Amino acid sequence: MHNRRVKVTSMVSIASIQPQPMLFILLPLLLLLLLLLQSPSLLQEGSAMSMKKYDLIILEHHHPNAEYARISVVDGDTVRLLDKKENLRLVGYNAYELREPLGSDAKAYLQSLCSDGNAYILIDPLEPRDRYGRMLGYLWCKIKIDGYTAWVSVQRAFLTSDLIKNELYIKPDLYPYWVWRGSKEIRFEGYSSKMVGKVTVVGSDGVKVYENTTSINLAAGVYRVCLASTLDSCILVNALDDNDAILYINVDDLTNTGGSDVIHMRGVEGRRIAFIHAETPSLYIGSIRVVADDGFIAKVKVVTEDGRILTSVVRDGSDQVHIDANTLLIKIYVVKKDSRELCIDGLSTYRMMLNGVSVDRPCIRFSR
Repeated sequence: MHNRRVKVTSMVSIASIQPQPMLFILLPLLLLLLLLLQSPSLLQEGSAMSMKKYDLIILEHHHPNAEYARISVVDGDTVRLLDKKENLRLVGYNAYELREPLGSDAKAYLQSLCSDGNAYILIDPLEPRDRYGRMLGYLWCKIKIDGYTAWVSVQRAFLTSDLIKNELYIKPDLYPYWVWRGSKEIRFEGYSSKMVGKVTVVGSDGVKVYENTTSINLAAGVYRVCLASTLDSCILVNALDDNDAILYINVDDLTNTGGSDVIHMRGVEGRRIAFIHAETPSLYIGSIRVVADDGFIAKVKVVTEDGRILTSVVRDGSDQVHIDANTLLIKIYVVKKDSRELCIDGLSTYRMMLNGVSVDRPCIRFSR
């Protein structure tokens, strides 16, 4: 009898004491589950808080084939090329003449766009000169807005102003006036596109800001798309020469998600050409060394901030190109067709732009 009572007591003890810790564990979990079911937005907010956001800056930019020039303003549609010592007539519009009521305003507007005299010009390849022998082309000037630097199209700025007498189209123009009044839809793609936060567009229209968007509309032109946090990872978007109605930007190329530092290029007229941009920020470089994986001859052209053009012919990897000025643009022309890879040595502490792609190891591998 005593044993039976003890057994019953022990059974009650096991049944009533051991489950209590489990109840203390399960009860809070059940309450939390009920709370989440009643407030599903908490799950979404928690996911959003843990997701990294990428802010983008889109800067209006000059055409990739444009060349640097020092200019002075003649009137609303003409500039003087100081190095070439001749005038450039801007294609696409007629500004008011200086003797006309709005002539001085048109000149002043062009001076405000090109206030520092630094510019990029593109001579119209379809009609380099008019019947009077004047050079014809397109102009981009540097402006600074809210701390950002953009190269704005003078053609687009004037064609959206009230300072022109009329649009001008004399066939054949590479970019007729109506092209500058168009726009393109830009869509963000790639894994990182889900994390695009604020998008800031800087150009002749001022500054426009978009929040949490997957696409925007850009006025016709060329743009440099960068991570706003550093401005050292950028890609070039050419909305002038691309005929597609919608252009896609792979944000992974900016965030280095699955990216590569090897760039494949094609030969151009029997030569392989590499462009290394060092525009924002401008870099101070003592000297660089051109290295290749086999023998080659390269021509290095350096455009400096004060307008000087330095040219050097490199015949092997031992030659150096000395640069003692604020460098804006370095162009490298590889003459030998069978060169497979080209590297710029001595720049390991800088991030350089190779064909619009920012890389840590400034090398270009040529595709066969």
